[in-house]
Amino acid sequence: MVITAPFVISLKASNQSMVRGCPGVPNTCPRLEGVIEIRSRDSAPFTVRAVTIDLNTTQFVSVPSSGFGSNDVVRTYNLHRNNTAYTPPAGLLYEEALGLDIPFIIPLPKDITSSGKFPRWNATTTHSLMITASWGPKSETCSTEFPVAIKKFDTLPVFRQFNEPITQTIQSTDKMTTIEYSIPNNAIGPHEELIMYVKIIANNRKALSDLRSKFSSTDKIRLRAIKFSLNEILECHEGGLPASKTLRIASVTKDLGEQAIDSNGVLHELSIQFPVENEILKTQLMPPGSPSKGSPEKGNPLLNRVITNTTLVEDTSTDIGVPITHSQGFTSTGRLFTVRYEVVLKLKFAHAKDQEVTLPITVSPYDRIVSTHLLKWIFKEWESRIKQFGNMDGLSESELIRQFAVKPPILYRPRNTHDWVRLGLSEKYMGKKGKGGGIVHYIN
Repeated sequence: MVITAPFVISLKASNQSMVRGCPGVPNTCPRLEGVIEIRSRDSAPFTVRAVTIDLNTTQFVSVPSSGFGSNDVVRTYNLHRNNTAYTPPAGLLYEEALGLDIPFIIPLPKDITSSGKFPRWNATTTHSLMITASWGPKSETCSTEFPVAIKKFDTLPVFRQFNEPITQTIQSTDKMTTIEYSIPNNAIGPHEELIMYVKIIANNRKALSDLRSKFSSTDKIRLRAIKFSLNEILECHEGGLPASKTLRIASVTKDLGEQAIDSNGVLHELSIQFPVENEILKTQLMPPGSPSKGSPEKGNPLLNRVITNTTLVEDTSTDIGVPITHSQGFTSTGRLFTVRYEVVLKLKFAHAKDQEVTLPITVSPYDRIVSTHLLKWIFKEWESRIKQFGNMDGLSESELIRQFAVKPPILYRPRNTHDWVRLGLSEKYMGKKGKGGGIVHYIN
């Protein structure tokens, strides 16, 4: 027999997101902040024994097996638990109430994984806030789960660590060729291009004065082809899944025939665009000052606004708790699985050993244009954190939140006229079961 709880659990409506600060940027004090509202179903008093708050992360991955099926693994990890979100006063097992408000602040760990969907692997990461309340003399329990979309901002392409050029020189194992390559930046967002400059040099090991130099192996070296590819790699850490799976998601090949390589070297510029599953996030941007085709005259400012359009496609469904910005693959590190990216450069020679270069890169859910605006918002969040919490020197974020920020629960008592009215109940029906006109959320 299913016992219906005499109350309902909800989150207080707010014009702000429950996720405060910038997850992945510790100086902004990333956290979950809100108020849990527990209300009577029929305006009758109920008893409450305890309330527990849990923040959970659920990761799901489906890896095709060698047979006809697939390996589906689901793991749920607890990131935070507060067993004493509400407890009755000392000496009491429970309290009678019409409603209960429980403010909460939950610090988000630095290594938390972004909510996201990875369609190429049928993998998802979601977060949820679970509220469990117990009531009655037999301590029955009721749990309600709320999805929480958590987006990290530690991989923005505009960050300095992603804009320092990576330059390296390698020599082939047969000592015949030297490869010099450079990448201006090693982080890209949706639709953005990753550029690599490659210089191929033939190592001349004979003196130029040698009459046989024209017959040396250096003059025989030819560059036949260059292949530049982008791979998405799934690494599984638990559940008996394969340790690693690699999928090539984009590639560019230059067929050069028989290009001669000498000691001066030849330079090639390669670029590859990060592919996306659909165009749900693509915007049509108009350069400032350039009127569109058929645009009206400049007299009416309302008719001359720059309007940003979003193109929708058929397959745009996402799981509950997954932001649309995080639904098409990005660099992510989790406990069940990790998704990372690498570029592979392959050089095919004649009369010399082929070479291969592998370089890890970061794929961000945001492109550079969006990241520029997000960076300004991050600075504002940092200033807001200072105003709310002050200087955090010497205290961890969790200690600071526990000491200064969390407000005590508010219990609405059934025999208190002020509490009765604040809950939206009519004063003339106070104490009369089922005649309170129903409960509505109190709006201050």
